Amino acid sequence: MLITSESAAGEALEEVGQLQRSAEDGNLAGGHAGDQMVERADAVVEYFLAMGSSNLYGPLIEPLMQWAQFAMAPIWLRNPETQTGREAKQVYESIRMFFEKYSHLQTTD
Repeated sequence: MLITSESAAGEALEEVGQLQRSAEDGNLAGGHAGDQMVERADAVVEYFLAMGSSNLYGPLIEPLMQWAQFAMAPIWLRNPETQTGREAKQVYESIRMFFEKYSHLQTTD
C-alpha cells in the first residue's frame, strides 16, 4: 500500500479503525486482521516519515500497540487453544512486530 497524500493517510487510518472494531466483534479474518491493520498503519508511518514528520509514536504507534494489548491479548491468553484465541494471538503478534519496527521513534520529552 502506498500513501501519497494526507487525505489518503486519513482514509487508511479510518480503515484501521474499522478493522479494529470488526476484530473486537470477533471478525479476526483468520488472524489476518492484524496484517491488514499493519499494512495500512505502516504505509501511513512511511508517508509521514517521508514528509519529514517524526511525531508518530504517540499518535499512532503506541495507541495501536495498546489496543492490541487490551483488546487482543486477553482473548488469546484466556483461550490459547481455541481458533479465536490463535487468531487473536496472530493479530497481536502482527501489531507487536509493527510496534517494534517503529519503537525507535519514541521520544523522551
